[in-house]
Amino acid sequence: MPKEKVRKEANLVLVDNCDYIVSNLNKLARLKFSGVRKSPVVALERLLRKQCPVSRPVSVRYRDLSKEDLCGRCLVFADKAGKLSRFEIEIDPKLPDLVVIDSFMHEWAHVMDYDRNGLSRKRHRQSWGVCYAQAWSSYADV
Repeated sequence: MPKEKVRKEANLVLVDNCDYIVSNLNKLARLKFSGVRKSPVVALERLLRKQCPVSRPVSVRYRDLSKEDLCGRCLVFADKAGKLSRFEIEIDPKLPDLVVIDSFMHEWAHVMDYDRNGLSRKRHRQSWGVCYAQAWSSYADV
């Protein structure tokens, strides 16, 4: 798949059936898109682990999620007592780079929210939005 050229104007990206405007694409150019398509996420993961740390282990897997109609997902693991023990983020690396990056931010926000506030029936509660904004803010500050 040919690399997408990064342009300076705003682009509209479809993620999880929602439209997102990505206006500051200069920041995306800092990530190196080489080798396996997970490369942009590796640099992003390193940044988020430093800027938005969590207290439990997080592993990242790359797999085809097209059958599930997902860009990514956050799996939560708990012990027999119900105490959260670790997280796993799954990302579909076959998607366009901007979608992979946004999906990883989205899933990392879930990890942050669950780690800080526990599980909830509402997946995208207000505290998740705060975590999502913090993740993007740490990325924009680089």
